[in-house]
Amino acid sequence: MTDTPPPAPAPFVSSRERTRHRSLLWQILGEIGSVRAAASLIATVGLVTFAAAYYEGAYGTQAVQVMIYHAWWFNSLFILLTLCVVTAVVVRWPLRKHQWGFAVVHLGLVLLIAGFWRAGNDRLDGMLEAAPDQEASLIALPVDQVVALDQTVKDADLRWGGFRFPEVAGLPSLPRFLVSPLWPVPEPGIHTLSRPLDLCTLPGGATVRLIRTLECGRAEPGFLAAETGTPAVRLRLMARTPMSPEPTPMADRWLSLDGEAMMNLGPSTVTFARTAEAGLAQDFLADPQDTTAAGTLLVHWQGQRREVVIDPARLPQALDFTPDLALTIVRVITNPRQKEDRLVQDDTADVSPLVELALRQGTQVRTIYASAYHLLPPLGAGLPEVLFRHGELAAPSGGQGGFVQLLAAPDGRLLVRAFTRSKGLVAQGATTEGRWNGVIAGAANGPMVMTADLTYLPQAAPGPEPMTMRPERKDRATRWIEVEVAKDGKSVRKWLSREARHPVTLDGYGTVLLAYRQARLDLKQQYGFAIRLDRFDEGKDPGGMMSASYASDVTVLPTAGEPWKAHISMNQPLHVNGVTLYQTQFMPETDDQGRPTGRHISVFTAAEDPGRFLKYLGGYVLVGGILLLYLSRPRPVRKPAA
Repeated sequence: MTDTPPPAPAPFVSSRERTRHRSLLWQILGEIGSVRAAASLIATVGLVTFAAAYYEGAYGTQAVQVMIYHAWWFNSLFILLTLCVVTAVVVRWPLRKHQWGFAVVHLGLVLLIAGFWRAGNDRLDGMLEAAPDQEASLIALPVDQVVALDQTVKDADLRWGGFRFPEVAGLPSLPRFLVSPLWPVPEPGIHTLSRPLDLCTLPGGATVRLIRTLECGRAEPGFLAAETGTPAVRLRLMARTPMSPEPTPMADRWLSLDGEAMMNLGPSTVTFARTAEAGLAQDFLADPQDTTAAGTLLVHWQGQRREVVIDPARLPQALDFTPDLALTIVRVITNPRQKEDRLVQDDTADVSPLVELALRQGTQVRTIYASAYHLLPPLGAGLPEVLFRHGELAAPSGGQGGFVQLLAAPDGRLLVRAFTRSKGLVAQGATTEGRWNGVIAGAANGPMVMTADLTYLPQAAPGPEPMTMRPERKDRATRWIEVEVAKDGKSVRKWLSREARHPVTLDGYGTVLLAYRQARLDLKQQYGFAIRLDRFDEGKDPGGMMSASYASDVTVLPTAGEPWKAHISMNQPLHVNGVTLYQTQFMPETDDQGRPTGRHISVFTAAEDPGRFLKYLGGYVLVGGILLLYLSRPRPVRKPAA
């Protein structure tokens, strides 16, 4: 017996060659089904995936999923790749016997692509937090949601609208990100949507829209520059002491005339006021030295200036402006102390000079205390503005404590002066381009120094304060959105932090209660079960303190049936009713006061893969096609020996 060599295989004919002399439609199909087209698409997907890794490092996992992996253009690449695979078979139809393996392999590839596409575009993917001995079923989804209750309509139902935050956060596209080394991308901050996003329409006819967003902000609201509004100033205090040779932050607060206008911080007191009188602003920046024992009262009203050197022997002293408006200097208290419901002189108390005034408007009289160390807030429109000047401001009194006075001037500047009891006047000046910084206590070369950094907004409105954070720590920041409630040409806007709720009142319409939250899904309602954390176990590295592994013992609580025990670890997920729970991380449990309890909250990733069947089927078909290719290859034919 001798082996006869197998017949030479038919030469490979590309899709383009097969359709070269056919109609234009077939030639187009030949181009689509060519190896060159498939290789180009596969290379493109590979390059995009490679670049996406850097995008994720810059903006986080959720950003890369929404902006790239779930983007329409990325899905289009797989649709085109599927079309290439299908067309490669179509242009070879009818298939010969040895080509059936080729067709089955391509069918397996199509099923795999369909499975991954189905999994990526329609799946459950969220985080489930389970506290010890408590039922857990609410999954936090990677979707944000605004819920609105129209209180103008009786028994109105809730309306809501969802959105994926990275899509509205102003993040750069992938091409823009790739050229960032040559054209730097600005840090994400407050982003105004090019077109407001309609979230929902209320039963009363008003529309709720999304206007602006902030991905990383402080939890406490601050202020933003606005076209109209009242002045606000951000105050940052730093201190260096003999115990702390490096500057240490002491405070970072906003002061506003519509909100908090005074701050007491240990030995320092800061007051913020405003004046409409240019003359009073000039007096504020003048030398505060005063040789009189009782001090001087500077009164400004409608462009008039009155300077009264206070003589205790001549008090009370009245200043008449109109028949219905008068200001009376009642007394001066150098060392005030609270006694019951009034202030009295106490020589043992700290020096803090103030003057008691009586303001008469018509038949109404009210008592006002103007302090040398603390600025007096505006008394009201059309009323006198006063500034109490005392010799203690510039002359050291030997005590302890510091005082910072901030005054919003009518020319848009912020005027600053600072005093300490030990040194008197230590700083005086005005903002330049909205900023001022300087020493307000101690000395730059001394053992103790306190410095202030001020950011001034002449017109401000409440809003979030942006902050910069690394992508992996963004979950510790607070997301903010600005929503608008509008109807019939009228609108009102409100900033909301995530997990907060606020009422918004629209003139002529009524009140709408808005809540901004992360969308949630209830496993109990949708999938018929919940879990209870019975025990959490954290494994440590031998000889170290780092977590090596962690696992949870849980009880599955089905809505129908008996509870049963399960174990979930990093390498052992739990499958229940089509949902898979993966052990992801853990966090310390705290009580209502924020104190750790010594126990842990276990965090699971809850996922459902609707494309799993197609993936498995595609894998089996692909393996079958490879076997069919092997079995259908040409084989040598044995001939009898001569």
